[in-house]
Amino acid sequence: MKPAARQSGNLMIDLIVGILLLAIISISAGGVLSNLFQRSADAYERVQSTWLANSVMEYYSGKEFADIKAANISNDEKFTPYSGLVADVTVNYVTIDGDNIVASAEETSFKKIIVTANNNVSDNSVTLKTIINDGGE
Repeated sequence: MKPAARQSGNLMIDLIVGILLLAIISISAGGVLSNLFQRSADAYERVQSTWLANSVMEYYSGKEFADIKAANISNDEKFTPYSGLVADVTVNYVTIDGDNIVASAEETSFKKIIVTANNNVSDNSVTLKTIINDGGE
């Protein structure tokens, strides 16, 4: 028994439709995986920045009040185990009046420390702030 002539091309059409469906599914899955990998890399970079900011803040919190000054620590090996990590430190005298914290041009018994750490590869920067007291008030 011979198949009819008009049925002989159906297998090829089914094969092409199946390949197109697999291609569309593969492209969608590839996009999802690419997005997932990018989010994972961003999270890793944010963890590195957070670690650096916390380490620098701990270092400054352990210093004597008079020794707390802004310094360029970006090249200090104990804070930059990876060349892409950078930390900027700002130290200012402040006054505290109730709920208000105001920058002061004069020396006071309070210093505000701001540490901003980031990975030069991305925009994942982390900023930590604290107020240190000289212990007198």
